[in-house]
Amino acid sequence: MPRPVSPGAGCAALPPLRSRLRLLRRFRVLFFAAAAALALGAAPASAYPGFYEPPNPLPDAPPGTVIRSESVNYSRSWTKPGRGTRIWRMLYTSENALGEPIAVSGAIYRSHRFGLADDRRPLIAYALGSQGTGDRCAPSRRIENGGVQDFLLINLLLDRGYNVVVSDYEGLGTPGDHAYAVNRSAAFSQLDMIRAARSFAPASISSKAPTMVYGYSQGGGAAAMTAELQPTYAPDVPLKGVVAGGVIADPFAAGESLDGGQYAGYAFAAAVGYDATYSELHLDDFLNERGKTERYSTILDLCFGDILDKYKGFHIADVTTTNPLEAPAWRARLAENAPGKVAPSTPVYMFHSRTDEVLPFAATVKLRQQWCGEGANVEWHPYSGLKHFQAAIVGVPDAFRWIDDRLRGRPTKNGCPRT
Repeated sequence: MPRPVSPGAGCAALPPLRSRLRLLRRFRVLFFAAAAALALGAAPASAYPGFYEPPNPLPDAPPGTVIRSESVNYSRSWTKPGRGTRIWRMLYTSENALGEPIAVSGAIYRSHRFGLADDRRPLIAYALGSQGTGDRCAPSRRIENGGVQDFLLINLLLDRGYNVVVSDYEGLGTPGDHAYAVNRSAAFSQLDMIRAARSFAPASISSKAPTMVYGYSQGGGAAAMTAELQPTYAPDVPLKGVVAGGVIADPFAAGESLDGGQYAGYAFAAAVGYDATYSELHLDDFLNERGKTERYSTILDLCFGDILDKYKGFHIADVTTTNPLEAPAWRARLAENAPGKVAPSTPVYMFHSRTDEVLPFAATVKLRQQWCGEGANVEWHPYSGLKHFQAAIVGVPDAFRWIDDRLRGRPTKNGCPRT
């Protein structure tokens, strides 16, 4: 039987400092065990006939309205959560980066821990890292078999008594191309997932529940943009804090950094995602014949590991006649999706490795400087000697400590330089 959460704590209890290494070791073991099983994790796109097809027309309803839902049986999952957890798959209304109505899929996880009233049980919006581009890669389609590493961190949050919501993001699971790495779209999907969860009676998630956002990598960009856009897009969704790690802080710099490297496939996937979002970009005008073949017959149905394997060492010049990153329209849309224009009204915890080989450390340093200059409250944790995915794991205990402090009402340690 799970240990009860103290009602007087106001949040689930975080292990003491002496337990942090044990927590980290547990996460690392589970993370790499699940990574070995990823090949089994992707569900066929046809596994859920009808569920992911939005009604036509969409409901004339505000963003965050539940379209449909179903309970999920996770008993055979490789990464199943604690016994007693309840999970629902969901389709809900949201907006794309242009403010147009869309349907997005996701999932709600109700913790198996007990001891807190609904209005005091924290809600964490978990912003996913890169999953892939094909509908079969959508995490809400993969709950039954558990082939997503992020499920392991979600389980740790559930073990602490937090409820968790997870958006698949625009076009991942649902019809249309995935808006991969488009931070504005991902932020809207996150905020509307919170709205949908709070209105979903079976989950008993109170509108008064203290709410936070956690994201790394693609999810870090989503979390950072969520922090910026929440006051104007979703003032009805107050946040107690945002954790943004390994952030896509500068999409243009990220594209240049990825080109020709081990993770170059991310750049191609992002190009397709931006083109699907912004009609004026005309990616096909920049692609050569190989590029068009790769776009329409390959990249649109690959999951995380497949993209890494197929496009390792890939150069954007291999599939283009001219580089779209040099086009003014592309530069404008990439800049639009770079956070740093508005100071978040909620405290933010940022972490990034100085030796990150996927997303430039310097871009996140600049983002921190921009936010600090605008008066934001930012706690900053740079790590040394870690690669991108190593920092995602090593950063967990410190990030959990910060979440715990926020939920307990402890003062923040503003890491912005004093002027």
